[in-house]
Amino acid sequence: MKMFLNKSAYADNNLSVKNENINGAIVKVNDKYIYHDEIFLQQFGKVGVSYSDIVENSIDEIVATSYAEKLGVFVSESEIDNAICEYEAINKEAYDKALKIYGETTLKQKLKDRLLFVSTKNKVLEQEVKIDANLIESFKSQKELHGELDKYSDSELMKRMNKEIKDYAFGLWVKEKRKESKIEYLKLYDKYKKDCLVFNDNQMSMPKIDAKEVALDGDEGKEILASLSIFEKYNPVSVYEILVKPNNKDDYTERAYIKVHLVNEDNNDKILDVIIADKNETGIDYGLKDSKMSTLCGVNVKLSKSENLNVDDKIITRAVFKLNKHTYVMDGINIEPFEFTEMVSELLSKLTNK
Repeated sequence: MKMFLNKSAYADNNLSVKNENINGAIVKVNDKYIYHDEIFLQQFGKVGVSYSDIVENSIDEIVATSYAEKLGVFVSESEIDNAICEYEAINKEAYDKALKIYGETTLKQKLKDRLLFVSTKNKVLEQEVKIDANLIESFKSQKELHGELDKYSDSELMKRMNKEIKDYAFGLWVKEKRKESKIEYLKLYDKYKKDCLVFNDNQMSMPKIDAKEVALDGDEGKEILASLSIFEKYNPVSVYEILVKPNNKDDYTERAYIKVHLVNEDNNDKILDVIIADKNETGIDYGLKDSKMSTLCGVNVKLSKSENLNVDDKIITRAVFKLNKHTYVMDGINIEPFEFTEMVSELLSKLTNK
């Protein structure tokens, strides 16, 4: 019954985040809501499926099914009844929990929405997307499969990776439709009820500075790594200090900031950079002077999101905040805004002992 898409590079031009609580709602897509309980329920009994992935896939389902009527897609009562029987037979424990949370009427509607999504996806693949040589080439490039798959013709590749290619094609269609939808992240988690969250779209810049990179060893480097140990799935690749020239000097002797580069151990496409600066006058200007401010764990944070910033087909998310006389900058590459904000909140929670 469950279908999850590969979420490698989905971003929303009109993503916004607000401080609301509508009976446990965490996301509003157009006029429909996604609730924490249903996300938790979908995650129940699953290994290796993240909360944020389920949230993003749930958004995709709503976006896709909003086009069902236009595509002439409908679900019959008999199909819904069969789905209910199948759900109960496959996972009785999850079914009973869902029935208790939603009640029979709401659960029936949700199963109808699931069937509608599957049927909509099939219709889109039949009528709305064109799987041709260009799309297959894009698929191989996106998945970094060139060389490995070049020995196969397009027709052979469609036989070997039919589902993967179709999922990729459908994902591109959904990505475009997400841009036409209004997606509001209402809140993240219960322990951050007082958070006020707003993402600033496409307001990031990285000015170049005359600096020298030096590896940071010793106790200071170890202490910094210890402070970032909450990122359990992110391994530190390098810790170094960025040195600049003092006024009227020729040598790089003055520290501008420290930078830690981390890579996700399960997915090397997910990268995190954490910058810790002792001063505000570091020359770091991220183009957010007039941006909207968020609040996480009682700390003012500038959150921003952009797509295709200096790197092709990447999602860039960024958080900038000041704490204990330090300026922190967190840059995430291909980390969904929902997941990234959780990581920022976890770090702030540790730094502020909340």
